[in-house]
Amino acid sequence: MKSKIALKNRFLSPIALHLFFLFSIVQFVYYAQNNSNPTLFFEWKKICNGLETAEFLAPKKSILGDSKITVVKINPNHFEIEMHTAGNEKKKPYTVEQWSDSFRLNIVFNAAMYELSNPLKSRGYLKNKQYLNKSEVHPSFNAAICFNPYQNDSPKMDIVDLTNTSISELSKKYSCIVQSLRMIDHNGNPVFWKKKAQSCSMLVAAVDKDKNFYLIFCRSPYTHNEMIEFLIQFPTKLYNAIYLEGGPQTSLYIDLLLENEELICIEKVGSFVSETYPTNKNMQFWELPNIIGLRLRK
Repeated sequence: MKSKIALKNRFLSPIALHLFFLFSIVQFVYYAQNNSNPTLFFEWKKICNGLETAEFLAPKKSILGDSKITVVKINPNHFEIEMHTAGNEKKKPYTVEQWSDSFRLNIVFNAAMYELSNPLKSRGYLKNKQYLNKSEVHPSFNAAICFNPYQNDSPKMDIVDLTNTSISELSKKYSCIVQSLRMIDHNGNPVFWKKKAQSCSMLVAAVDKDKNFYLIFCRSPYTHNEMIEFLIQFPTKLYNAIYLEGGPQTSLYIDLLLENEELICIEKVGSFVSETYPTNKNMQFWELPNIIGLRLRK
Protein backbone atom coordinates (compact mmCIF):
# COMPACT_ATOMS: atom_id res chain seq x y z
CA MET A 1 0.00 0.00 0.00
CA LYS A 2 2.80 2.38 0.83
CA SER A 3 4.45 1.70 -2.51
CA LYS A 4 1.24 2.61 -4.35
CA ILE A 5 0.95 5.87 -2.43
CA ALA A 6 4.58 6.62 -3.18
CA LEU A 7 4.03 5.91 -6.88
CA LYS A 8 0.91 8.12 -6.91
CA ASN A 9 2.82 11.00 -5.29
CA ARG A 10 5.65 10.68 -7.77
CA PHE A 11 3.13 10.83 -10.60
CA LEU A 12 1.25 13.89 -9.26
CA SER A 13 4.32 16.01 -8.41
CA PRO A 14 5.29 16.82 -12.01
CA ILE A 15 1.67 17.82 -12.79
CA ALA A 16 1.57 20.09 -9.73
CA LEU A 17 4.94 21.51 -10.68
CA HIS A 18 3.78 22.13 -14.25
CA LEU A 19 0.64 23.91 -13.03
CA PHE A 20 2.72 26.00 -10.66
CA PHE A 21 5.02 27.18 -13.44
CA LEU A 22 2.05 27.81 -15.74
CA PHE A 23 0.40 29.94 -13.04
CA SER A 24 3.68 31.81 -12.47
CA ILE A 25 3.98 32.61 -16.18
CA VAL A 26 0.40 33.91 -16.27
CA GLN A 27 1.14 36.10 -13.24
CA PHE A 28 4.33 37.42 -14.84
CA VAL A 29 2.58 38.30 -18.12
CA TYR A 30 -0.24 40.03 -16.24
CA TYR A 31 2.23 42.01 -14.14
CA ALA A 32 4.29 42.98 -17.18
CA GLN A 33 1.21 44.20 -19.02
CA ASN A 34 -0.12 46.21 -16.08
CA ASN A 35 3.18 47.44 -14.64
CA SER A 36 5.27 48.24 -17.70
CA ASN A 37 7.00 51.02 -15.74
CA PRO A 38 8.28 49.85 -12.35
CA THR A 39 8.27 52.59 -9.73
CA LEU A 40 11.46 54.24 -8.53
CA PHE A 41 11.98 54.43 -4.79
CA PHE A 42 13.80 57.25 -3.01
CA GLU A 43 13.55 59.12 0.28
CA TRP A 44 12.77 62.82 0.55
CA LYS A 45 14.88 65.05 2.77
CA LYS A 46 12.95 68.04 4.10
CA ILE A 47 14.94 71.26 3.90
CA CYS A 48 12.21 73.60 5.17
CA ASN A 49 8.48 74.11 4.75
CA GLY A 50 7.75 73.86 1.03
CA LEU A 51 11.13 72.44 0.01
CA GLU A 52 12.36 68.85 -0.15
CA THR A 53 15.19 67.17 -2.02
CA ALA A 54 16.10 63.63 -3.02
CA GLU A 55 18.89 61.92 -4.92
CA PHE A 56 18.99 58.45 -6.47
CA LEU A 57 20.77 56.38 -9.07
CA ALA A 58 19.15 56.36 -12.49
CA PRO A 59 17.64 53.00 -13.48
CA LYS A 60 20.19 52.80 -16.30
CA LYS A 61 23.90 53.53 -16.02
CA SER A 62 25.08 56.49 -18.07
CA ILE A 63 28.08 56.50 -20.39
CA LEU A 64 29.70 59.09 -18.08
CA GLY A 65 29.66 60.26 -14.48
CA ASP A 66 27.84 58.90 -11.44
CA SER A 67 24.38 58.42 -13.05
CA LYS A 68 22.75 60.28 -10.14
CA ILE A 69 19.51 62.20 -10.49
CA THR A 70 18.69 65.06 -8.12
CA VAL A 71 15.06 66.02 -7.51
CA VAL A 72 13.86 69.22 -5.84
CA LYS A 73 10.21 69.31 -4.76
CA ILE A 74 8.76 72.78 -4.24
CA ASN A 75 5.44 73.94 -2.85
CA PRO A 76 5.14 77.31 -4.65
CA ASN A 77 2.85 78.74 -1.94
CA HIS A 78 5.87 79.09 0.35
CA PHE A 79 7.84 81.20 -2.14
CA GLU A 80 7.86 84.47 -4.01
CA ILE A 81 8.53 83.65 -7.66
CA GLU A 82 10.29 85.92 -10.15
CA MET A 83 11.66 85.85 -13.66
CA HIS A 84 14.74 87.89 -14.50
CA THR A 85 15.85 88.67 -18.04
CA ALA A 86 19.05 90.42 -19.03
CA GLY A 87 17.37 91.94 -22.09
CA ASN A 88 14.69 93.62 -20.03
CA GLU A 89 16.90 94.82 -17.22
CA LYS A 90 19.65 96.06 -19.55
CA LYS A 91 22.15 93.81 -17.88
CA LYS A 92 24.58 91.28 -19.22
CA PRO A 93 23.78 87.61 -18.54
CA TYR A 94 24.75 86.35 -15.09
CA THR A 95 25.44 82.94 -13.61
CA VAL A 96 22.68 81.54 -11.40
CA GLU A 97 24.86 82.31 -8.38
CA GLN A 98 25.17 85.95 -9.47
CA TRP A 99 21.43 86.20 -10.17
CA SER A 100 20.83 84.80 -6.69
CA ASP A 101 23.15 87.32 -5.03
CA SER A 102 21.74 90.27 -6.99
CA PHE A 103 18.09 89.60 -6.16
CA ARG A 104 18.28 87.63 -2.87
CA LEU A 105 16.91 84.49 -4.55
CA ASN A 106 17.07 81.14 -2.77
CA ILE A 107 16.48 78.91 -5.80
CA VAL A 108 17.59 79.79 -9.33
CA PHE A 109 17.38 77.75 -12.54
CA ASN A 110 17.19 78.08 -16.32
CA ALA A 111 14.13 79.81 -17.77
CA ALA A 112 14.32 77.35 -20.68
CA MET A 113 16.67 77.53 -23.66
CA TYR A 114 18.02 80.65 -25.36
CA GLU A 115 19.17 81.38 -28.91
CA LEU A 116 22.89 80.79 -29.39
CA SER A 117 22.94 83.28 -32.27
CA ASN A 118 21.18 85.91 -30.12
CA PRO A 119 21.98 84.98 -26.50
CA LEU A 120 19.51 87.41 -24.90
CA LYS A 121 16.53 85.84 -26.70
CA SER A 122 14.59 82.80 -25.56
CA ARG A 123 14.08 80.01 -28.11
CA GLY A 124 10.39 79.84 -27.22
CA TYR A 125 7.78 82.39 -26.19
CA LEU A 126 8.87 84.29 -23.07
CA LYS A 127 6.82 86.88 -21.24
CA ASN A 128 8.05 88.57 -18.07
CA LYS A 129 5.18 90.81 -16.95
CA GLN A 130 4.99 93.67 -19.48
CA TYR A 131 8.24 92.64 -21.19
CA LEU A 132 8.09 90.25 -24.15
CA ASN A 133 11.51 88.72 -24.66
CA LYS A 134 10.14 86.50 -27.44
CA SER A 135 6.65 87.20 -28.78
CA GLU A 136 6.58 84.38 -31.35
CA VAL A 137 5.11 81.08 -30.19
CA HIS A 138 7.41 78.21 -31.16
CA PRO A 139 5.29 75.78 -33.22
CA SER A 140 6.84 72.60 -31.81
CA PHE A 141 7.31 73.63 -28.17
CA ASN A 142 4.19 72.21 -26.53
CA ALA A 143 4.71 73.04 -22.85
CA ALA A 144 5.00 76.23 -20.82
CA ILE A 145 5.82 77.21 -17.24
CA CYS A 146 3.54 79.96 -15.97
CA PHE A 147 3.49 81.78 -12.63
CA ASN A 148 2.30 84.89 -10.83
CA PRO A 149 -1.39 84.65 -11.77
CA TYR A 150 -3.62 87.71 -11.99
CA GLN A 151 -6.34 85.96 -9.95
CA ASN A 152 -5.95 84.04 -6.69
CA ASP A 153 -8.03 81.10 -7.92
CA SER A 154 -5.25 79.96 -10.30
CA PRO A 155 -2.24 77.91 -9.12
CA LYS A 156 0.61 80.19 -8.11
CA MET A 157 2.96 78.26 -10.40
CA ASP A 158 2.04 75.69 -13.01
CA ILE A 159 3.17 73.87 -16.13
CA VAL A 160 0.68 73.67 -18.99
CA ASP A 161 0.32 71.39 -21.99
CA LEU A 162 -0.03 73.76 -24.96
CA THR A 163 -1.93 71.19 -26.99
CA ASN A 164 -4.63 71.60 -24.35
CA THR A 165 -4.33 75.34 -23.58
CA SER A 166 -3.05 78.12 -25.83
CA ILE A 167 -0.45 80.78 -25.02
CA SER A 168 -3.09 83.47 -25.59
CA GLU A 169 -5.32 81.85 -22.95
CA LEU A 170 -2.39 81.61 -20.52
CA SER A 171 -1.47 85.26 -21.06
CA LYS A 172 -4.86 86.27 -19.71
CA LYS A 173 -4.19 84.38 -16.47
CA TYR A 174 -0.44 84.70 -15.80
CA SER A 175 2.06 87.55 -15.94
CA CYS A 176 5.08 85.27 -16.48
CA ILE A 177 5.27 82.53 -19.11
CA VAL A 178 8.13 80.62 -20.72
CA GLN A 179 7.72 77.99 -23.44
CA SER A 180 9.76 74.87 -24.17
CA LEU A 181 9.64 71.22 -25.22
CA ARG A 182 7.11 68.80 -23.73
CA MET A 183 8.19 65.46 -22.23
CA ILE A 184 5.02 64.32 -20.39
CA ASP A 185 1.52 65.50 -21.32
CA HIS A 186 -1.41 66.79 -19.24
CA ASN A 187 -2.65 63.23 -18.67
CA GLY A 188 0.71 62.08 -17.34
CA ASN A 189 1.56 60.15 -20.52
CA PRO A 190 5.06 60.13 -22.02
CA VAL A 191 5.71 62.20 -25.13
CA PHE A 192 8.68 60.50 -26.74
CA TRP A 193 10.77 62.61 -29.09
CA LYS A 194 11.11 61.63 -32.74
CA LYS A 195 14.10 63.84 -33.43
CA LYS A 196 17.60 62.36 -33.67
CA ALA A 197 18.70 61.10 -30.27
CA GLN A 198 21.54 62.84 -28.51
CA SER A 199 22.58 62.48 -24.90
CA CYS A 200 23.26 65.38 -22.58
CA SER A 201 23.19 66.72 -19.05
CA MET A 202 19.63 67.83 -18.39
CA LEU A 203 17.24 69.91 -16.30
CA VAL A 204 13.52 69.10 -16.46
CA ALA A 205 10.52 70.46 -14.57
CA ALA A 206 7.13 68.86 -13.87
CA VAL A 207 4.12 69.15 -11.56
CA ASP A 208 1.99 66.65 -9.65
CA LYS A 209 -1.79 66.64 -9.14
CA ASP A 210 -1.43 68.96 -6.12
CA LYS A 211 0.62 71.46 -8.16
CA ASN A 212 3.85 70.79 -6.35
CA PHE A 213 6.66 71.84 -8.67
CA TYR A 214 9.55 69.46 -9.39
CA LEU A 215 13.02 70.20 -10.73
CA ILE A 216 14.87 67.11 -11.98
CA PHE A 217 18.60 67.48 -12.68
CA CYS A 218 21.06 64.96 -14.06
CA ARG A 219 24.66 65.78 -14.95
CA SER A 220 25.38 62.33 -16.41
CA PRO A 221 24.22 62.32 -20.03
CA TYR A 222 21.06 60.54 -21.13
CA THR A 223 18.89 60.86 -24.21
CA HIS A 224 15.64 62.76 -23.81
CA ASN A 225 13.62 59.58 -24.29
CA GLU A 226 15.65 57.81 -21.60
CA MET A 227 14.87 60.66 -19.22
CA ILE A 228 11.19 60.45 -20.10
CA GLU A 229 11.32 56.74 -19.21
CA PHE A 230 12.77 57.68 -15.81
CA LEU A 231 10.14 60.36 -15.21
CA ILE A 232 7.20 58.02 -15.73
CA GLN A 233 8.67 55.69 -13.08
CA PHE A 234 8.50 58.33 -10.33
CA PRO A 235 6.65 57.27 -7.16
CA THR A 236 4.44 60.37 -7.56
CA LYS A 237 2.74 60.65 -10.94
CA LEU A 238 4.12 63.62 -12.84
CA TYR A 239 2.29 65.81 -15.33
CA ASN A 240 3.30 68.32 -18.02
CA ALA A 241 7.04 67.70 -17.79
CA ILE A 242 9.01 70.36 -19.66
CA TYR A 243 12.61 70.34 -20.89
CA LEU A 244 14.45 73.39 -19.57
CA GLU A 245 18.04 73.01 -20.72
CA GLY A 246 20.79 70.55 -21.59
CA GLY A 247 24.58 70.59 -21.69
CA PRO A 248 26.94 73.05 -19.95
CA GLN A 249 24.27 75.79 -19.69
CA THR A 250 22.20 73.53 -17.40
CA SER A 251 22.12 75.18 -13.98
CA LEU A 252 20.40 74.60 -10.65
CA TYR A 253 21.36 76.63 -7.59
CA ILE A 254 19.96 76.63 -4.05
CA ASP A 255 21.26 78.98 -1.37
CA LEU A 256 19.22 79.07 1.81
CA LEU A 257 19.91 80.07 5.42
CA LEU A 258 17.52 78.21 7.69
CA GLU A 259 16.07 79.51 10.96
CA ASN A 260 18.52 77.33 12.90
CA GLU A 261 21.38 79.12 11.06
CA GLU A 262 22.12 76.04 8.95
CA LEU A 263 23.31 77.03 5.47
CA ILE A 264 21.98 74.92 2.61
CA CYS A 265 23.91 75.27 -0.64
CA ILE A 266 23.25 73.02 -3.63
CA GLU A 267 25.09 73.63 -6.91
CA LYS A 268 24.28 71.49 -9.94
CA VAL A 269 26.20 72.18 -13.14
CA GLY A 270 25.69 70.44 -16.49
CA SER A 271 28.31 69.57 -19.07
CA PHE A 272 28.05 66.89 -21.76
CA VAL A 273 26.23 67.16 -25.11
CA SER A 274 27.01 64.29 -27.46
CA GLU A 275 27.07 66.31 -30.70
CA THR A 276 28.30 69.76 -29.66
CA TYR A 277 30.06 69.53 -26.28
CA PRO A 278 31.21 65.91 -25.77
CA THR A 279 33.12 66.40 -22.52
CA ASN A 280 32.41 65.99 -18.82
CA LYS A 281 34.96 68.63 -17.83
CA ASN A 282 32.75 71.68 -17.33
CA MET A 283 32.65 72.52 -13.61
CA GLN A 284 31.44 76.13 -13.68
CA PHE A 285 28.06 77.80 -14.09
CA TRP A 286 27.61 79.49 -17.44
CA GLU A 287 26.09 82.94 -17.72
CA LEU A 288 22.36 82.82 -18.47
CA PRO A 289 20.19 85.59 -19.95
CA ASN A 290 16.87 84.34 -18.54
CA ILE A 291 16.24 82.70 -15.18
CA ILE A 292 13.42 81.78 -12.82
CA GLY A 293 14.08 82.53 -9.18
CA LEU A 294 12.30 81.71 -5.92
CA ARG A 295 12.61 83.47 -2.59
CA LEU A 296 11.39 81.77 0.58
CA ARG A 297 8.63 83.67 2.33
CA LYS A 298 9.55 84.73 5.83
